[in-house]
Amino acid sequence: MIIGYKKLRKATFLISLMLFLAFTNTYAQETANEAFTKGEAYRASYKFDEAIAEFDKVIKLDPNSPSGYASRALCYSGKGNYEKALADSTKAIELDPKNAVAYTCRGMVYQEKNDNAQAMIDYTKAIELAPKQSVAYMQRGVLYAKRGDVDLALSDFNKVVEFDPNVPDAYVARAIIYWQQKDYNKAWDNVHKAEALGYPVEQEFINDLKKDSGREK
Repeated sequence: MIIGYKKLRKATFLISLMLFLAFTNTYAQETANEAFTKGEAYRASYKFDEAIAEFDKVIKLDPNSPSGYASRALCYSGKGNYEKALADSTKAIELDPKNAVAYTCRGMVYQEKNDNAQAMIDYTKAIELAPKQSVAYMQRGVLYAKRGDVDLALSDFNKVVEFDPNVPDAYVARAIIYWQQKDYNKAWDNVHKAEALGYPVEQEFINDLKKDSGREK
């Protein structure tokens, strides 16, 4: 079970993932597209109030846009307003039951609410709909690790690396598991891969790995 270290950074860096759907009206499409793009930029900068205002415009122009609801849900979640986040992510799924991103989004909201069982269901559904969606694998792997299902966690982190080799969180997660399994060579290999991607691996973990492996790097 992965314990004793800071939580892995949330995988929100990939949640943009094609959230925009085409609009039927040409003018509305251009305007909504612009609002959505601005909203995503604000959200990436953690300016959630400004982002919500832009996604409000998207939804006003197209009330049937799952993309607008899903992105707004992430903003509400970032602000700690989980009820609104849950309502928006559920609305996105109602509008498009085959939208894997919407399920991943709602799973992240449930995870923030510590409803890990429901989060697991949504991540699994997202993977069923989009078998190569690395975000859902990453988040589900974290939940598996938290409950002690190390083999399942490692399998999911391996999928992340397979589908997106530039996700440093997955390498760090694997490094911690390999360290716990006393497979220190693999642990170091994954630390080096994370560092090569610019990830600042926590020094406390590095110190423990050095001590247990008898290696400096």
